[in-house]
Amino acid sequence: MENVTCPLCRGRDFQTLADTDRYDMGIVTVGCLDCGLVMTNPQPTEGELGDFYEHYYRRYYQKTDTPSVDYIREYRKDERAAYTAAFMQRQGVLHERMRVLDIGASEGCVLKAVRDLVPSAVLVAVEPNPLFGSFAVSHAGCTLHPCLDGLRAAGENAFDLIVINHVYEHVKEPVVFLRQLAGLLAPGGGIYIDVPDVSEYTGLESLHVAHLYHFGATTLRRAACLAGYAVRILEKHRPVMHPRSLRCLLHAGDMDTAAGRLAAREGWAEVMLAQRRAARYHRKRWSLWRRLRHVVQGGRPKTARWTVKA
Repeated sequence: MENVTCPLCRGRDFQTLADTDRYDMGIVTVGCLDCGLVMTNPQPTEGELGDFYEHYYRRYYQKTDTPSVDYIREYRKDERAAYTAAFMQRQGVLHERMRVLDIGASEGCVLKAVRDLVPSAVLVAVEPNPLFGSFAVSHAGCTLHPCLDGLRAAGENAFDLIVINHVYEHVKEPVVFLRQLAGLLAPGGGIYIDVPDVSEYTGLESLHVAHLYHFGATTLRRAACLAGYAVRILEKHRPVMHPRSLRCLLHAGDMDTAAGRLAAREGWAEVMLAQRRAARYHRKRWSLWRRLRHVVQGGRPKTARWTVKA
């Protein structure tokens, strides 16, 4: 684990909002006192995250090592993907012979949904888990790369659409990441981002080791603008069997520079309420003594404020 500065404003001062999480791993969720971004701090290092996503992530969060058609149906992933592709079609970003890149493609459902609407599309997936990646190739008829470095080494670029579907909150440096993706876009290409909406959190299930950042509408727009993109649309929505979320379409162009200066404490109250209710959430995991101590302390995290040292 390592302490990091805020990726949006490089702020070093934070307030602790929660010191427990879905799996009681001791993940600390903080709010940046300068811009309001909610984030995990300290965070796993790049090396630890890489190992986690390759070997453990899918088992933890999707309850299986190997995807299947039955798995897709059980979690209604095909329905959710069709819902996402239909939104893209309504926004006019799908067209014949387009090149689509899905980063963190999982079992390939979103790419298959795009294929169903645009059979001539060229589909490319980045998925670090080899079993899920292999399934995506057969399920969606896509090309597979285990990481973005491998994609670039293979000479892949000029994508008309890049999909980042419930992946952006996992990215170590979200602004830098978006800037780097600009080199993979074709002229006039765009980026679709979908993330959980921190202002709609209802409990600890949204706080866990994989989610490094928790975006609201203001902080998501700020990240896009800082990376040099114009936000074409940004809206709340309710995906099938998924948390309430935010989705947006980005394009290179005239960004809203004012949005890059906005500060908002979106989701702070929701995260702190989840912390206060942690004893009830963890009643099967915590001992009675720990639950009583948490209640007596008012559900407050151990540290109120702290600073990342230079």
